[in-house]
Amino acid sequence: MRGYSSLFPANMTDVTLASTQSSRNMDDNLVKEYFGSKKGAIFKPSTRSPFTDLGDDWKNYRQSYEPKTELTMAQQQRVMISVKLVSNASDEDFGAKVSDYLELDEFAKFMAVTVYLSSMDSILGTGQNYYLYLAPKTQKFQFIAWDQDHSFADFLSGVRPLGNLSIRHPWTGENRFLERVFQVEAFKKVVLRKIRRIQPNDLPTGEVPSTDG
Repeated sequence: MRGYSSLFPANMTDVTLASTQSSRNMDDNLVKEYFGSKKGAIFKPSTRSPFTDLGDDWKNYRQSYEPKTELTMAQQQRVMISVKLVSNASDEDFGAKVSDYLELDEFAKFMAVTVYLSSMDSILGTGQNYYLYLAPKTQKFQFIAWDQDHSFADFLSGVRPLGNLSIRHPWTGENRFLERVFQVEAFKKVVLRKIRRIQPNDLPTGEVPSTDG
């Protein structure tokens, strides 16, 4: 299959595309290639409701987050603190603190490419086919796409027509994590700007909303 990077213009050099054309399993060796360290935690979530509060016992999260590295107690706690922010914080607190837990610019790149690829077999639909990396220094989460072979509307079973999906609301069903992040004005402007940069000449006028409001 042709690599997805060949489908994007050169001006998308700031968007992480290597992972979207990869089906390599993410392990600490590959993490060292990407991030220069093996010390971070790796997860391969499979849940339509990421960052949902399931209580204070790590065993409640293990299956949904499927850690690929041996986790320290601190790393387990970081996940459980993060889910409480997403699930329980007020809109004001969430907007003020989400950047303490999530690399927003990197997540905007991840979401821009995922939205452009129209892949419902992803965080937008099935809740899978991505990795979470918890950086050891910043203690922030980064999203890494994986196995995007159902991109460009190739996975539509049980999903409303792609023509009805909105760039401002590109996911299906309930997803409180995405709903809350997309309500953060600073993030919304960045992700819309990155979507606009992917291939603006191929998008009909008005397809990508202004980033000014």
